[in-house]
Amino acid sequence: MKYLFLFICSAFFFACAIKPTQYKVTGDLTFKSVSLTNYHVATEAQYQDVVKRIDAALANPEKYKNSMELVRFLADMEKHKISTAAEIFLYVDTDSIMRVYLSEKAYEKIKHFNYRDLQREQKKVVLQLDIIQKEKYLFYAEDIISVKKVDGVSKINGRAMKFISN
Repeated sequence: MKYLFLFICSAFFFACAIKPTQYKVTGDLTFKSVSLTNYHVATEAQYQDVVKRIDAALANPEKYKNSMELVRFLADMEKHKISTAAEIFLYVDTDSIMRVYLSEKAYEKIKHFNYRDLQREQKKVVLQLDIIQKEKYLFYAEDIISVKKVDGVSKINGRAMKFISN
C-alpha cells in the first residue's frame, strides 16, 4: 500500500512537472536589432564553440556568476534542441514582446518579411501561432496558423521608428 501511494504521488508529480503548456497567441511581428540567443545562421564551428562555453560555465558557475542567467537560458535551449531554431519577436500587448523560436517549416512562411520594406509600405505582419511553452521564458512554434500583412506600423526593438532614406 505504501508503495502504491508513493507510485501515484510520483506519477502525479512528473505528469505536472514535465508537461509543456500549449496555447494560441496572436501578435505583430516585430524586429530586434541585436539578439544574443540566435544561432540560426551560425556555422557548425561557431555553434560548437557556444556549446563548449555553456558547458564550461555550467561546470564552474562561480567563475561565470555574472552571466549564469543567460547560460541557463542557453542550456535550456540546448536541452529542448532549439538552439539553432529561427527566432522571432511578437508584440503581443501594449508593452509585451514575446520571443518565439520556430521550426524551419514555420520560418519559411515569414522569412521574406523585412523591416525596411514593411516601413516603406506602411504595413505590419500579424501572426497567429500555436505556441508550446518549453520553460518559463522559452516558447516554440512548430507551425504558424496564419500570416496577415495589414496596414499599420512595424516595430523594431519594441517601438515604432521612422525609416529615414535619402
